[in-house]
Amino acid sequence: MKEQASTATTTTHPLFMTPFTPEELKHEPEIKKLLPDKSPGPSGITNRMLQAGDTDFQGLTLICCNDLWEFHTQPSDWQLSLLQPIYKGHNKDKTDPASYRGIYVNDTLAKLFEGLLILDWQHIRNSSTCLHITH
Repeated sequence: MKEQASTATTTTHPLFMTPFTPEELKHEPEIKKLLPDKSPGPSGITNRMLQAGDTDFQGLTLICCNDLWEFHTQPSDWQLSLLQPIYKGHNKDKTDPASYRGIYVNDTLAKLFEGLLILDWQHIRNSSTCLHITH
């Protein structure tokens, strides 16, 4: 059987080829909207650390995000979550597992990167006529 050559061409929107900028990282609400007292994920980096980081730290964070974007990859730790049991209180038996609820703690850098991707997607959606409003 003969293979057919594909005549389909892919057009990549320029925004998908543009690296993240310091303005997106610092001035967009992504770092600002991270709640400072949330638990860190597997990396141990807290939201407060991201918010308090100086220009050098934010530059390293930006390099990390841009490398992930350029090479279409993500750290394997970002696929992990920490399960943290939270005591329900109200004089419940602390030895009973039913007295706890579990929350999953995801990596803070992964959440920041996800926020940057969502911002880019929203810019594309709002500025492009090639996508339908339901996308």
